[in-house]
Amino acid sequence: MTTFEEIYCLNEVIRKDPKLAKLPLYQFYSLCYRQLQYAIGAFLYDCHKDLTKIKGYSESEYFFDGDGVETQFQLDPIPQDGQTNIWVGTKRDDDDYYVELFGYQYDPLTHIITFDQAPQVGLSILVGAYEIGYFEETLDIDEKIILAEGMNIPFLEAYAANDRSLNQIVYSNSYKVHSQAEQIKQLSNLSITQWRDRVHDLIVKYSYRKSKDKLKRLAGRRMYGR
Repeated sequence: MTTFEEIYCLNEVIRKDPKLAKLPLYQFYSLCYRQLQYAIGAFLYDCHKDLTKIKGYSESEYFFDGDGVETQFQLDPIPQDGQTNIWVGTKRDDDDYYVELFGYQYDPLTHIITFDQAPQVGLSILVGAYEIGYFEETLDIDEKIILAEGMNIPFLEAYAANDRSLNQIVYSNSYKVHSQAEQIKQLSNLSITQWRDRVHDLIVKYSYRKSKDKLKRLAGRRMYGR
């Protein structure tokens, strides 16, 4: 078995993105899983392991409001089987992001979260119960790296397409700023092309090594009568 987290840890681009660092952890894993699905599809027919045998990512979200009195909150409906990881965060209406909270206990039998202190009035509480997922097969380091690198292609494509600030710069009246934006777009396109080539080269080298190993084993059996 190989957990998806083992793949994500090898990905330097997504894991170190400062914007994604602000996401609740389970939402980060959800994003990673979407990119991993692309990488699986690209590597599926060249990989010597069965990448279709997986337990996919899943999550359940819960929202509560603090009243300054209640310390216990019931997760209803209960999390699905396998969703044993819990993330808890809080924020006020004028905050942009939920901040992770650690002062609580979770009972997996009753599915009740008990806070050390009652959440204050006006505090929004977000709870995520999730399962990261895994491959049933045990992947080697080459296979893990190919999947980790392959995740960058859809991520960079989505990043380039959805960058609102970049669009604002592109359509600015300032020629100087417009030129900078065009340069950024070109660099983004170049980066995506480079990642495609990199992943392609990794798959080619992987396929060659696996084929070479098979040929060596066949030659050995034939030469020595094994």
